[in-house]
Amino acid sequence: MKDYQFEILLNSGLKELYAKDNVLLDSKYNINERTITHRLAYHLTTFFKDYDVDCEYNRMSGENGFITEGDYWVKTINLEGPIPGDEEEAKTVFPDIIIHKRKQPVNLAIIEVKMKWKNRAKDFDYKKLKAYKKDLKYEFAIFLELDENKYLCDFV
Repeated sequence: MKDYQFEILLNSGLKELYAKDNVLLDSKYNINERTITHRLAYHLTTFFKDYDVDCEYNRMSGENGFITEGDYWVKTINLEGPIPGDEEEAKTVFPDIIIHKRKQPVNLAIIEVKMKWKNRAKDFDYKKLKAYKKDLKYEFAIFLELDENKYLCDFV
């Protein structure tokens, strides 16, 4: 998929989120990030019809797209330098949103979402996004910062 095509589809999903679920983005309600990522993923499914859009999906097929021993491998990435929390836990990844094809080695996009008023781990998210692209071969890696009225979309 070409960059401009992906950006059009992503922005369309974000516009739907802001039009239909704006109350979730109001800082005075302090809604959990998972609620917001679920709604964004829901809206993205409308625009990424040929893909699966999942939240916190942590499984993958084995090398070359084959499922190993009837099961999936847990998605892991190689992170260097200081890692918040337990090192092994931090290497097992639970991405906010992925756009992919289940049971296939097709990883279109990984999206890490932060609410502007709770954005403490931004540097670590960028580190994870770079590792997702390198280790898991995502075509697009996006850091998305949301607030009540606008969003910042940074392609890594």
